[in-house]
Amino acid sequence: DGTVADPTGRGLAALAEKTIGQVTPETLTQDALRILRMVRFAAELGFTVEQDTWECAKAHIGGLADISRERIRDEFVKILMADTKHGIPGGVLCGLHMLKDLGAFSYIVPALTEGDGMEQNTEYHAYDVLEHSLQACACAPADLVTRLAALLHDIGKPAVFRETGKMVGHDK
Repeated sequence: DGTVADPTGRGLAALAEKTIGQVTPETLTQDALRILRMVRFAAELGFTVEQDTWECAKAHIGGLADISRERIRDEFVKILMADTKHGIPGGVLCGLHMLKDLGAFSYIVPALTEGDGMEQNTEYHAYDVLEHSLQACACAPADLVTRLAALLHDIGKPAVFRETGKMVGHDK
């Protein structure tokens, strides 16, 4: 009859408030890929995540270890292109920061996590290695290859630094 059904009684209010929450406390624990979808929806739509849902996602991020790499890749690609879906400014950086804060990069691109907190020469860089990579990705043109290149362009810095004490040659 054209009326909207809201079986939980929370759906329409969540849409109006632009928030994402779990339907039940088990929602994110039943399929950890839902955590990545949560991030994607927040990035694509400019929504915020309810605090209890965020805490649950953080507590159960390890469930991504049981998800196929292909399913993780598909959601990650959508997060990298989040701003192209509905034109939400800052969507990509929002999604990348959420992945970082959840600890999801350990399951997506583990080598990225090595740059977290690794300071760089402040004459040329305003951020540590990881944040610089996230910012570069978010500033890159909206095509997947360029965004991946920007995200991964300094991925070799931690390994080279461990080996030589410098970051020179990280591009090789």
